[in-house]
Amino acid sequence: MLALALSLAAAIPHRQSTPSLKYRGGSESADTDLLSLKYRGGGGTADAKPLVVVGSLNVDVTIEVERLPKKEETVMASSPLTSIAVGGKGANQAVAAARIAAGTGRPSVLVCAFGNDGYAEMMRSALSETGVDLSHCSTSEDLPTGQGIVMLTPDG
Repeated sequence: MLALALSLAAAIPHRQSTPSLKYRGGSESADTDLLSLKYRGGGGTADAKPLVVVGSLNVDVTIEVERLPKKEETVMASSPLTSIAVGGKGANQAVAAARIAAGTGRPSVLVCAFGNDGYAEMMRSALSETGVDLSHCSTSEDLPTGQGIVMLTPDG
């Protein structure tokens, strides 16, 4: 999915018009204008215009290796431990927007699709804890959550 962050007209004082973003899906039966939403929780005020991010989310699985593999080569992990984190351009932008807007009353809204696997609930929980509104996200019936495999070398 294309990651797209919309900066609203309220953040740019000289701009005269506000762009419109329509969303169809989820529990909504008709189109919803996301930029005129009345925010429903998470620290925003009822009239605050949301920071809307439309984009991807992935589970980043990080594996420590001594070096990156060459073509058609297998490299063993240098540690039996892996780390799992929220990733994906859309999710990262929504978290950054929530952190920047914290205390301003402007909510960060992510529009994305979660997978149908065990990672989805972990991702929902982690994003919600950072203050990201997930009320306009859907869940795929057929596909798992996207995954990014990160090979981390000692030099970073």
